[in-house]
Amino acid sequence: MELTDALYSSMVKRGAIFISGAFKHIDHPKFFLVMGENEAQEVGYFYINSNVNRYVAANPERMAMQMYIKHDGYPDFLKHGSFIGAHELTTIPKNELTARLKSGAAAYRGELTPDDLDRLLLAVRSSKLFTDEEKEIVFKL
Repeated sequence: MELTDALYSSMVKRGAIFISGAFKHIDHPKFFLVMGENEAQEVGYFYINSNVNRYVAANPERMAMQMYIKHDGYPDFLKHGSFIGAHELTTIPKNELTARLKSGAAAYRGELTPDDLDRLLLAVRSSKLFTDEEKEIVFKL
């Protein structure tokens, strides 16, 4: 049974975690976390990383936005504790992401736990790394 475009689109919401190997300049599949959608139907997301990059670790503001998530909260897809790289919001057109889901170039893996999502939103909304527009539209203040 083939899923409809509307069903794929409904999967793309705040807190949804996906995996894809179709990222420019990244040579391996990455987990990523959807944070929201702007008025232009671009989806904002953060990568989920095994470790913190040296460049990020050297900057206190960016380092403060690395949120650790425990493996036991996500045993179906994480092999170990990981970090949500909440220092940089990346966007993709929603129709492109749903096309990747439909083609199998991306796959749904789960949801961020409510406690982790609340913790992340609190940090993001108070961070100086994001514009007021990002906070109002993508993070829905």
